[in-house]
Amino acid sequence: MRTRKPSARRLAEVRPILCSSPSTTWKFFSGIAHLLEMRRLHIQLDPQRATLEDALRARSLELREAHLHLENVRA
Repeated sequence: MRTRKPSARRLAEVRPILCSSPSTTWKFFSGIAHLLEMRRLHIQLDPQRATLEDALRARSLELREAHLHLENVRA
């Protein structure tokens, strides 16, 4: 993956935030840390979600087949 160099315009947008009060700078970096943590959690949970979806799909198929079998026995 290629990394992009920040453009002068982007740096100009961020510079006022970084040069303002310490609490604003802290909020800015805190927000970035939060976004990175959310991304890390999504990446960590994606395989678990996929496994659960596969198990649910398989169990749903089993239940549909059992239901069809019961309908055929009753008929």
